[in-house]
Amino acid sequence: MAAQMNVHVKVAGALNLPYRQETRKRRGNDRTVHARTKPAGKLDQVRSRTVCGSTSANAVPVFERLDGDDAHKWNQSMDVLTEVGLERAEAEKFLTRAYGWGSQAYWRKEKVEEVPEPEKVQACISYLNDLGLEGADLMGVIKKFPEVLGCDVETRLKNNVAVLENQWKMKGMVITNTLKRKPEILGFTIDCYGDCAGECNRCWVRF
Repeated sequence: MAAQMNVHVKVAGALNLPYRQETRKRRGNDRTVHARTKPAGKLDQVRSRTVCGSTSANAVPVFERLDGDDAHKWNQSMDVLTEVGLERAEAEKFLTRAYGWGSQAYWRKEKVEEVPEPEKVQACISYLNDLGLEGADLMGVIKKFPEVLGCDVETRLKNNVAVLENQWKMKGMVITNTLKRKPEILGFTIDCYGDCAGECNRCWVRF
């Protein structure tokens, strides 16, 4: 056993790896256990500086990067969201996703760093209210699918609700409850019918 422990120590030293020692008692004898820990590599160091896919340089809030009329529109759009109960920091985060300033997982370059029109953000909120989504339910939908705030009411939201009504024969509270569970339905843009088009997060095949 002593020989094995010495080997562990020599290997750790040869690889220049730090190790910790723990002393455990077993059957009246002391046994030393060496556990090597992997030092942080360059990739780990880069990851530690990365938040939500953006480096610290890009982590500056969008409204701080805008000026003039664009900054005014952004702040007015945040006001629309705070009026329904969201914190201002949340409103900033959701608008960032909704208008292509963050992840492109949903938008796929369809919307890149656009400035929201507060009237369109309000129209989206009003339509969601018409669907029975208010208060905590409304905030839940926005938190699960922030991109809904950037979807056009007429050409996307209403079209997808029409699919639920006409193809799935849903109406009223059934639609409301379905959207509470799967708000991403509101953003679907394609139905591949099983012949994958590579846009799974925007496809009816997920429903």
